[in-house]
Amino acid sequence: MLSLNTTPLCDFFGTCGGCSHQNLSYSEQLTLKKKHLLSLFDELYPIDPSLIQDVLPSPTPYHFRHRIDLTIRKLKNNDFVMGYTPKGEKRILEIESCPIARKEISDFIPQLKKEAMAMWPPKYKRANLTVRSDDTLKVRWGGIGKGSLKMKPHEYMYTSIQGRKIHYAMETFFQANLHILPDVITFLTNLLETFPRHTLLDLYSGVGLFGISLEKLFKKVILIEDNKASHELANFNIEYNNLKHVKAFNSSVENALPEILSLVKEDFVIGMIDPPRKGLSSTVRDVLKTNANKLKTLLYISCNPETLVRDLKDLCSESWSINKVYPMDFFPQTSHLETCVLLESQI
Repeated sequence: MLSLNTTPLCDFFGTCGGCSHQNLSYSEQLTLKKKHLLSLFDELYPIDPSLIQDVLPSPTPYHFRHRIDLTIRKLKNNDFVMGYTPKGEKRILEIESCPIARKEISDFIPQLKKEAMAMWPPKYKRANLTVRSDDTLKVRWGGIGKGSLKMKPHEYMYTSIQGRKIHYAMETFFQANLHILPDVITFLTNLLETFPRHTLLDLYSGVGLFGISLEKLFKKVILIEDNKASHELANFNIEYNNLKHVKAFNSSVENALPEILSLVKEDFVIGMIDPPRKGLSSTVRDVLKTNANKLKTLLYISCNPETLVRDLKDLCSESWSINKVYPMDFFPQTSHLETCVLLESQI
């Protein structure tokens, strides 16, 4: 039985809703997350429990988020309140720091309120603020005024992984925990080096984090992303790092994948999929099942264990089998769990 006597660092623990595990030691959190994943597979798609590995820990259990979203509201007495809004509620929990936000962001919160108040438009009643930082430790924010989240190329943020700068912007999705990314990329590199490989298909590629970080392992890398802003950042990252063998396509995976697979002539094609929380559509699952003879190896990275298990049950019904399941703790102090599954073709 897990002990519940670790003192949470946050005064709003149990109220905010952002963290659910601060009352557990970090080792206990990792144990609990693996147990939850095991029980989920056991309930929805039973597999050999030995396939599920221990959880890869975050190097920093606190102060890991490089993005937070806050709400600020002007009161009738012309005062302002700024903080988190608990799920399903309208009230704002006013905060002056956050123990899971990166230190530079947490320390900046009081100054953020001052800056937002100073530029407050007369007709505004409330605003949702996005706050981000990067390897430079500089804090950027937006959310007041049209286009406040837009960034020009010279303003892009970045993180460095294995000698590559991966840029992202205020409005684009990027993994929230920068600290764990080097460990994840090292793990994926070591894993992929054991397989014959020529081409990497990076599906739902975003700004190109995985495809570009792993490009040295492949002669050709193809990125597919339907979000225009993320696609533009992917092209920027390709050009910035001078990667002639990496190509990015702005399309949905549903539309692009069948055509790209029909044109692929090389052996040893590896697929990497990192879909949103809703997981894979039935269309994409069908394409992956039909083309298992071309891909041979598939890495499925998921931020939602429920949709992951659903998709695996379908994929493994005829064309794929699970080699290993690798949980990764991108979100310490919370119940969220990232999972990487290695699948091998059975065709």
